[in-house]
Amino acid sequence: EFDCKNMEGDQQHLIFENGGYLYAYTPGAMQPVKLSIQVDGDFPWIRPHWTSIEKNIESYAISPNGMWVAMGARGDVFTIPAKKGDARNITSTQGIADRSVAWSPDGKSISWFSDEGGEYQLIIADQFGKEKKKIAIANPTFYYHPTWSPDSRYLSFYNESRTLWIV
Repeated sequence: EFDCKNMEGDQQHLIFENGGYLYAYTPGAMQPVKLSIQVDGDFPWIRPHWTSIEKNIESYAISPNGMWVAMGARGDVFTIPAKKGDARNITSTQGIADRSVAWSPDGKSISWFSDEGGEYQLIIADQFGKEKKKIAIANPTFYYHPTWSPDSRYLSFYNESRTLWIV
């Protein structure tokens, strides 16, 4: 890996183009290093910005004590206090769809489905998104409506062919 920040000093580098890619070569090195360059355009939709989730909420679950709500929106899972405080994005995953939240009756866990890794899997975590358990499901497909058992020991849900699953 080539570190452009360390280009000062006595060390000399040769930067060259080959096949549409830029490479850096340090004399004495065995191989040149292909440079990865990212240039963001000056487009407003590319710049980091705040976006309201209110029109993109796909699922929600109220905590058993009524003090919090978990929401699935814009591919992330958020926990939001009922009265005062800030919303927390407990997944913060770009390019990953986290959806279908459910809060356990004992209030200790939140579950959702995530396509991290390419196929949907069941995620169970605390209300801060920590202590995650990732449960792979055989024959991955789309899953819906996770529902906790009253004792918070089991989760049921169904898939697109209406097969009932219990975990």
